[in-house]
Amino acid sequence: MVPVPFGSAVALMAGRDVDSEASGLVYAGPPVRLLSGCGRFGARVQECLGHALTEIELLSVAPEAQRGGLGVAPLTALEEHLARRSGVVLLAKVRVGEFSVMRWYRRRGFVIAAQGGAGHHLCWRVLCAVR
Repeated sequence: MVPVPFGSAVALMAGRDVDSEASGLVYAGPPVRLLSGCGRFGARVQECLGHALTEIELLSVAPEAQRGGLGVAPLTALEEHLARRSGVVLLAKVRVGEFSVMRWYRRRGFVIAAQGGAGHHLCWRVLCAVR
């Protein structure tokens, strides 16, 4: 875990199984840009949102391992890491026009929201309910 504004980020590597070489990487943390825009609500609100929201900044699979189902491994590793927290919403940005990526996220339970800024769609998924 790495300290970042509004919380901490994590980088996880994963492979097909525990004994295999890592072929995927995910880096995720609080949505810093979104939370920076929430300053008018106060530091406590930003802190709470930073704990409840996690944005996937990078999800990558080695080219030779793509289309083999290995993208799920780093995403699953992240979800397992976040499972200990309550009220977690996972966010991801997908470039407009990247229909195969949007379908990939949709198959994994993400909702594709309206187009966001900078030519991206925002995808979100609730990982666990607030306890």
